[in-house]
Amino acid sequence: MNKLSEGTFTELIGLKFTELSGDGVAAEWVVTPQLFQPAGIVNGGVYCTVIETLASVAGGAWLGDRGT
Repeated sequence: MNKLSEGTFTELIGLKFTELSGDGVAAEWVVTPQLFQPAGIVNGGVYCTVIETLASVAGGAWLGDRGT
């Protein structure tokens, strides 16, 4: 997944997959200042992006060749 993520939003925010199977997915992510709101806290949309990405990848791995 890291190779497939090159040049995408996933790479832009720094999300790196560490495990992927039909049973689950895990990733590492370093929060950088570029992901902050002007108030100096992480933008909530970034959290949504991380969770949605992990859920979508896990669903795809679980479904496998049975569809999209």
